[in-house]
Amino acid sequence: MQPEDDASAVPKPPPRIELKCPDCGHIQSEPPRVVSTQCRNCRSHYQVLDGRVVQRSLSRVRLARPDQQDEVPEPEPRRPIPPPRKPEPPPMPWWKRVILRPDPPRVVPCFTCGRDFRAGSEAESTQCPGCGCYVSLRHYEIREAWTRHLQTRGDVIIHKEGSIERARVECHDLTVFGRISGEIACSGDADIHASGKIHGTLACRNLRVRRRVKVEFLEPVNAGGMLIEGEVRGVFHCTGSVTLARNARLHGFVRAAALNIRGGARHFGTVDLVDPPGDVT
Repeated sequence: MQPEDDASAVPKPPPRIELKCPDCGHIQSEPPRVVSTQCRNCRSHYQVLDGRVVQRSLSRVRLARPDQQDEVPEPEPRRPIPPPRKPEPPPMPWWKRVILRPDPPRVVPCFTCGRDFRAGSEAESTQCPGCGCYVSLRHYEIREAWTRHLQTRGDVIIHKEGSIERARVECHDLTVFGRISGEIACSGDADIHASGKIHGTLACRNLRVRRRVKVEFLEPVNAGGMLIEGEVRGVFHCTGSVTLARNARLHGFVRAAALNIRGGARHFGTVDLVDPPGDVT
């Protein structure tokens, strides 16, 4: 005898529970063992404990449906707050203005176009008003071996322990206490205080060799004027006058507009006197 099928023997699923969203109030059915869920209306998450919704004390951010997004008004542009005005310094007494008077602007030639223009005495750089080229006005003091290109319209001082090693130097005034080996171009004056051989060309406005200094120029020297107080050797091209101070010695070829030899000075070599620039023959 076969047993009859009993419908009551099949286990029934547990009844679902209804949960109310704490944010929007939407009611939805969930399994009885649910611990957290998401509202099908406002998409917010909430916790469930023992079949009851856990109420939140703090508000949560929820995502709105695309069709229910509120238009957020654009914030009004804020007016810029002007910075506080600095108090004006008291006027400087007249005697300080006389003592602390800044140096007047000097004429600076451009490296690119060669145009002469004025620049402030305290500036470290400027720009050519003609071609817009950057011009450095920084001063340099060389106390070690310098091997890279140096281009500035400031002054360069080569100390006793410093040297220029096979580098090109473009500057305003040059003062040498060390050694030079390279191509030197000065828009101002070159002042030699150290004895030795100078490898490379030298071009300057005025050249001065100090007393008790023996210098041999291995390349031609181009200068506007020369004042020799020590002993020099080389080839010199001067657009102005060459002056040999007392007891000075000059060995080599000299081409200049005038040669002034003072008492005790001597020149050994050839002199070629030419008309100064600007003179009409």
